Amino acid sequence: MNAVDFNNTRVQPEYKMEEILFEKAILHILDANIGTPVLSERVLPLDESVDFFSKHINKLFGDSEVKECVFEDGENQIRDLITNIDGDDFISATGRIASRLYDILSANVDIPAADFLFTVFRHKDDRYLGIIKFNYKEAYTHSLQNIEGSNATSVIKYKTLFANE
Repeated sequence: MNAVDFNNTRVQPEYKMEEILFEKAILHILDANIGTPVLSERVLPLDESVDFFSKHINKLFGDSEVKECVFEDGENQIRDLITNIDGDDFISATGRIASRLYDILSANVDIPAADFLFTVFRHKDDRYLGIIKFNYKEAYTHSLQNIEGSNATSVIKYKTLFANE
């Protein structure tokens, strides 16, 4: 079965979900409204969030709009950080990249605030560095409070949730 991209009138093969094996991941908060990037100092635990991130990564492998990165020759600080991202330098290297991205976001008000996932993972026989921007979305949920000994519910808005799709 094929999927048709009506914007570009190209036919693409339908992508089959594949297993994503995470080696490590970290999430940095880049919200210009805060005034500074919030850089994690610990890697993410590989728990139930793995399913959430796997779905997003699998979706990207089937997306014709995904951009591959190729660095030009010559001095390039970001390329050097990415090349040396393995090992104990993962946390500090991703923090430095996130700081650079934050500078770009802060200077361009049209780019929405987001959390950035940096992850080293395996897909099929290949090893990847993924940098994924999770824009925030607003959503509503309930809140439960105990007011003077009785339960009271209300509806509250969260502005920094990730989209499920």
